[in-house]
Amino acid sequence: MMFLILACLPDVVVSDSGETATDSDPNTTDSGADPNEELVGDWLSAGDDLSPLFAGAPFEYVSVDAHFRNDGSYTVTGVTADDTTYDFAGTFVADETTSPAGITLTQTAPSNATALGIYQVDDNTLTYEVVQVDPDYGFTPPTPESGFGSTAGPNMTEGINTQVYRRQ
Repeated sequence: MMFLILACLPDVVVSDSGETATDSDPNTTDSGADPNEELVGDWLSAGDDLSPLFAGAPFEYVSVDAHFRNDGSYTVTGVTADDTTYDFAGTFVADETTSPAGITLTQTAPSNATALGIYQVDDNTLTYEVVQVDPDYGFTPPTPESGFGSTAGPNMTEGINTQVYRRQ
């Protein structure tokens, strides 16, 4: 399954707005100690922000909600026009030393999979492109060097897998 949006995916720098993490709120960040600080938060992709891949067949999503947490976990829900939902969960590791940042997603539900890709946060906008690499279906993930729109493999065209999310 290639869905890892975060396939799969793809959050935001909360500390810039003055918020700090508490033990009871895993969706905020502290003063920068979290290596995934920029990505942590709640994101929504809908309408024109959906990638052509996820808006079209076979997925036909009308929205994708992504939630990245301080503890390195994520959940993603894809919703179709008939309100069918598809839920995904796992862990992520971001490499914010590159631009765009690199990301590795280890999906644990509904099945085990690994996705690789890149993301960039600009204010409250997340640009995100990841693709499943394990199990291997012949896809080559984007890298910081190749940039957005560079996912390659079966039925992939330039830019088809680039997703935009808005901070919620």
